[in-house]
Amino acid sequence: MKNLLKRERFRRYGWLTVSAVFVLILLGGIVRSTGSGMGCPDWPKCFGQYIPPTQESQLPENYQEDFSSKRIKKAENFAKMLSRLGFEKQSQELLNDPNLYLPEEFNPVKTWIEYLNRLWGALTGIFALLALITGVQYIKTQRTIALLTILGVFLIFFNAWMGSILVSTNLTSWVITVHYLLAYLAVFILMIASFLAKPIIQLEIPKQLSIWIGITLLLTFIQIISGTSLRAVSDVLVKTDTLLVNGEVNIDGLGVSFNWHRVLALLVGAINLSILVFLKRQKGIQKKVLFFQYLILVLIALQVLSGSLNLNYSFPVVAQVHHIFGAGILFGVQAYMFLSAALVRK
Repeated sequence: MKNLLKRERFRRYGWLTVSAVFVLILLGGIVRSTGSGMGCPDWPKCFGQYIPPTQESQLPENYQEDFSSKRIKKAENFAKMLSRLGFEKQSQELLNDPNLYLPEEFNPVKTWIEYLNRLWGALTGIFALLALITGVQYIKTQRTIALLTILGVFLIFFNAWMGSILVSTNLTSWVITVHYLLAYLAVFILMIASFLAKPIIQLEIPKQLSIWIGITLLLTFIQIISGTSLRAVSDVLVKTDTLLVNGEVNIDGLGVSFNWHRVLALLVGAINLSILVFLKRQKGIQKKVLFFQYLILVLIALQVLSGSLNLNYSFPVVAQVHHIFGAGILFGVQAYMFLSAALVRK
């Protein structure tokens, strides 16, 4: 009975942390699409306060120079660390990026969007600690669960530190990519640990599909990373006023990143359609398994739609948020399908 209670506590906090990270991805998408990433020029406080100001008059006259100098100093320290670790190229690119030295003007809307994102991040950290406390109790009985929980929670807190680096570097594109990569890696590891404790929904998926579902999951992950690179390219086009050519998005300017993103989308869609055809031909397949696979295809279709809206209407905020968050939900559903096929004993 005691072990059952322990399992239930970990299951509750494990899946709660996973859910909180997905909400954090949604909030990150809102921050990214509204350009609110530098709404707070310092970390973990916001304009030196635990509750940020609502008016510029509440800040000192030289606030831009003051916060910029502190941020630049932190970025320079990070660049030195990169250099010591052997990443000399990235270190020099960071120090030579002119955007690093640009001060940010106070914008109350962007400030509070970023602040709410940080508040949810702090709440996610509390959930992660509770998952860690209940997860380490498995160290003697199911060591895999304990070790995966420790690793997943470590990545969550490491990524929180990366968030501070993201602010100090004034949203350097490769730091954004690493930030997203770590978020997905952390949530996947915690999903495995929580799944091993107890799945939320029991899905009976033919084991022979685990490889193909795993391939689509990996392709989706690569596509998410390529999407962050594509967004970095589009940011440069916006800053140089070359995103639009004759009123249309400059596809050629988006370069190879866009072509890879499109090819990966086609591959993910084609493989998932094939998986659905295979499942429908199986006798006695669970209806909820088919529902999950139909859901994946609907999510892919919605991603294509929001991607088209981004291209045709110059990245409107709603389409951007949907595209970022939709990718997260698609990854989550595919991950759950993969774990069901690979880990559930029938």
